[in-house]
Amino acid sequence: MTATDFTEAIGEVIDDRGGERFSDGEVKILKAVFIKLKDKRFIEEPPST
Repeated sequence: MTATDFTEAIGEVIDDRGGERFSDGEVKILKAVFIKLKDKRFIEEPPST
């Protein structure tokens, strides 16, 4: 999974919620999940150029 894949998945969740935005608390949780997935290498870093 790439960071773009994660972002697109979150966009799909927003669509599923009828366009309802995430609360500040939900955003904090999503950021923490993203960081944890990245640390565990489930989210790939793009190659540096």
